[in-house]
Amino acid sequence: GLLAIIDNWTYTLFYAFAELWGDVVLSLLFWAYANDTTTLEDAALVYPLFGIGANIAQYVGGVLLCFVRTAVPVTATRSA
Repeated sequence: GLLAIIDNWTYTLFYAFAELWGDVVLSLLFWAYANDTTTLEDAALVYPLFGIGANIAQYVGGVLLCFVRTAVPVTATRSA
C-alpha cells in the first residue's frame, strides 16, 4: 500500500503527472484559443460564462454517465 507508493515514488509521480497531463493540456489549449478569439472588451463578459459553462458541463457529463451506466446492460464475458 502506502509504503510501496513511497518506495516507488518516481513511478507514482510519473503516473500522477501522466493522468493530469490530458486535463492540463486541454485546459491550456482552450484558454489559449479563448485568448486568441476574444477581444479585451469581450473578455470581461465572456470569460465568466466560460467558467460557468465548464462547471455546468462537468455536472451534466457526470449525470449523463450515470444514466448511461444504468441504461446499458452489463454483459459478463467468460475467459476460457
